[in-house]
Amino acid sequence: MTSPDLASSPDYDPELTQFFEQVTELSARRDALGPDAFLIRIDELAAQFALLRKYRKDSNLAARLESFAVHRFELVDDPSEYVLAGNEVSLLSMVLTDAAALVLPALKRSVSIVSLVLSEPGVPRLFGQLLKRLRTLARQQKDEELERWVAGVISALPSD
Repeated sequence: MTSPDLASSPDYDPELTQFFEQVTELSARRDALGPDAFLIRIDELAAQFALLRKYRKDSNLAARLESFAVHRFELVDDPSEYVLAGNEVSLLSMVLTDAAALVLPALKRSVSIVSLVLSEPGVPRLFGQLLKRLRTLARQQKDEELERWVAGVISALPSD
């Protein structure tokens, strides 16, 4: 849902907001859809994003994607919701495989956020999934700096 403050913001983008709402909805319905319908919906959202991208600057989109991730984690009221928020960001990265460079800041920010709550149920697994996704995208993009960042996060983890 859109808050009145967000809707009156000069940066408000109703089409992008609707896109984010659809990503959130797909994340919630993922298991109920089944794998085939889920993948079809991923492709539909990817095509929708490609159209949105034509009329927006990549730098603005990257900032909005990162803001989406941060906002999702700000909405967490209960520790179990960290996994839900993280799954939404992970799904967003799946939708944006063709625009991976734009979603990398959102993924990095998500890893940083969940690293602070690793003791919460389900978060260690989510943390690992987000890191794995980042590493995969770094390799696909041939982004050595991001690969080093991921390796640094992994090396900083306790060995216990």
